[in-house]
Amino acid sequence: MVSKFLRVSWRTVGAIISRVVVRKLDGLGDRLDGLKHIGIDELSYRRHHEYVTVVVDHEHGVVVWSSRGKSAATLRRFFEDLGEERCAALESVTIDLSRAYIAAVTEAVPHARLIFDRFHVQRLVQDALDETRRAEVRAAETEDGKRALKGTRYALLKSPWNLTDAVHQTLAELEQANQTIFRGHMLKESFAAILGGR
Repeated sequence: MVSKFLRVSWRTVGAIISRVVVRKLDGLGDRLDGLKHIGIDELSYRRHHEYVTVVVDHEHGVVVWSSRGKSAATLRRFFEDLGEERCAALESVTIDLSRAYIAAVTEAVPHARLIFDRFHVQRLVQDALDETRRAEVRAAETEDGKRALKGTRYALLKSPWNLTDAVHQTLAELEQANQTIFRGHMLKESFAAILGGR
């Protein structure tokens, strides 16, 4: 898109990007020095068919390393570039729930505190609540009971600050109709508050 808009070849765009990156990085020294708290995630490109692993310095909010791929081998290369001494200085690593990343981090820096991204953890809680709701729908004895519980999915997933009067009413009725689902909902909200999402 950039090359079409500017009417230059993609190689020219790439060369410009390379020069800007070098200029912006000049004078920053070795970005891998002094790392204590890092975050690791993957970014997709080419319509989600290709991935890049990105490592961020949490203290300074800057990208310090990136490489193609999202495997444990990709992340191991980062720790190899970091070296033993700088790996020993890491205090915490924030990642998503990727098994590959978990394996690479626990292997390279077992002493560092492993922190899971709260959005991924919150998603697990929401999925568990939805599975509980579906199980309760299946267990309902009447069609009216099933229908009433099926209509609660949207209300259960809403954030408390976005609740309309109708959703408040649905949750109030749910508290009377099904304590199991309502208790799951309250646990989800408590968990979100603990994670800092409320």
